[in-house]
Amino acid sequence: MNTGTVSLRYAKALLKYVNHTGNGEAVCAQVRRLLKNPSAAKGMQFEKELSDFVVLLVRNHRKEYLKFILHSFIRLYDAQTGRKAVRLVTAVPAPRFAQQVRDRLASGQPGTLVMEEIVDPEIIGGFVLDVDGSRMDASVRTQLRTLLASLNEKNRTRVL
Repeated sequence: MNTGTVSLRYAKALLKYVNHTGNGEAVCAQVRRLLKNPSAAKGMQFEKELSDFVVLLVRNHRKEYLKFILHSFIRLYDAQTGRKAVRLVTAVPAPRFAQQVRDRLASGQPGTLVMEEIVDPEIIGGFVLDVDGSRMDASVRTQLRTLLASLNEKNRTRVL
């Protein structure tokens, strides 16, 4: 069976379960923490819905799909609640730029904007912006890689 089909089916089931119990926010927050730091699961007290769900996955021999299912659940829950997940990666802390991005994305859009700001010096400069599965990569690292690939391709063509 297709990984995407399985993960979506189980994610919808978990979403329906938390909607029924009314504990969606707590489960979603816990799932986000687990996805961000899987090693934290050892000392964590799971919400009842999440615990029941993991038992169901183990019983149905689907535990290898857990990570995919949880990512699908987060996307479904965010869509249902009108939450837009945004991830901004910059080479250095850039609070003014982050605020400009936040303001621009929030203007004219219904729902809540949840923005994660990450500093990664390896991108050298520029930024990488992920919005609901779409990526805008304006990093110097990517531009240098593109230039290098282009130069290598041109040199290969001349050599042959």
